[in-house]
Amino acid sequence: MKKNSHETKRNRSEEMLVFIGKAMDSSNDAIGLSDSQSHHVYHNKAFTDLFEYTPDELETLGGGLAIYADPDIAREVFNAIIIGKSWRGETEMISKSGRKFPVNLRADSIKDENGKIIGLIGVHTDITEQKKVEEKLRESEANYKQLFDNSPAGIYQIDYKSGRFLKANDVFCDYAGCSQEEIYSLSPYDILTEESKKLFLERVEKISQGIKVPEIVKFEILNKKISISIFNCTLKIFTMQKVMWLPPMLLHMTSPSARERRNCSGKAKKNIVFWQIT
Repeated sequence: MKKNSHETKRNRSEEMLVFIGKAMDSSNDAIGLSDSQSHHVYHNKAFTDLFEYTPDELETLGGGLAIYADPDIAREVFNAIIIGKSWRGETEMISKSGRKFPVNLRADSIKDENGKIIGLIGVHTDITEQKKVEEKLRESEANYKQLFDNSPAGIYQIDYKSGRFLKANDVFCDYAGCSQEEIYSLSPYDILTEESKKLFLERVEKISQGIKVPEIVKFEILNKKISISIFNCTLKIFTMQKVMWLPPMLLHMTSPSARERRNCSGKAKKNIVFWQIT
């Protein structure tokens, strides 16, 4: 009876090991296991695909330390986990063929029910594509900033939820008669004529209700320093939901026609581009 009980437990343990192995092989993350002495003993298929090593090849090279591009980081990680600590962060790895790539690493010790360290585990997520996207985003933001700052047109952004300006270039600040510091304390209502305020409020109400409004609209803007100057502006609206940055799009508005200039005698005509975040 005892023999059968022992065999049953052993069979269950073997089944559990097969189950765990299958689960690890189904993971998209590269998972490596070492014993408590840092000898590499196992890794899943994703690990082989990413690092190109078999477990025996990696152990021959000194174990998991061999896949780190920076030996100092490798020692830092293993020195932490062999005493029961965890290590989390981004680091650069290197494959068998010499390809270097960034990973998000989660490294830990494996302990038994008594707290004794019986193994080490590293979970590696390849973030190469994520880094490429982040780099393109940085380039896009840099291009956008250059266009925003150097545009001959006045450009600004507002947040309709708070009703305040988020950003404005120097050209727009000059049109409105405000400094960069002053513009952030203002809302569009502070620089619009009474008639334009009504139009602005109508558009805000429609936008908040999801009603489509014309992209091109004219507002009259009062210059804060020279109250007799009114800037008759043509503005194009870009509505973007839950976006904290805008792509590098720039719209140059056409100059007023001769007829418009006659109708607006005494009013300065300027081109302004309006970018909106909601």
